[in-house]
Amino acid sequence: MPSRGCTPLAAGLLCQPATPHQLYTCQVEAVGKKLPLVAVPYSNQAQLGFPPIREAIGRLSEWGVTVLNVADAYPPHEPGTSTNHRHLFPWQLAWRAVLDHPRRVAGE
Repeated sequence: MPSRGCTPLAAGLLCQPATPHQLYTCQVEAVGKKLPLVAVPYSNQAQLGFPPIREAIGRLSEWGVTVLNVADAYPPHEPGTSTNHRHLFPWQLAWRAVLDHPRRVAGE
């Protein structure tokens, strides 16, 4: 897995952006091509509590993105402590959601 940017995979699109521009580029490309796209809002309490961020996360599903709600299993952490929580990122849930994505299953 590359450390930055977008990598088209047979199963979908995996994005680990270095900048907001790269994130938007990955999303636009995946949505435009109707690729399976899964968003995992895993961040700190301040970011996830900011109204524009909550609104943006809500809009993703309108565009065909599967948005995982992992806050119950992995609660948002305190700002400034992300280094201590990276190991908790739910990669297994994210990959399962990509593999089970309706666009992938339907062969779109």
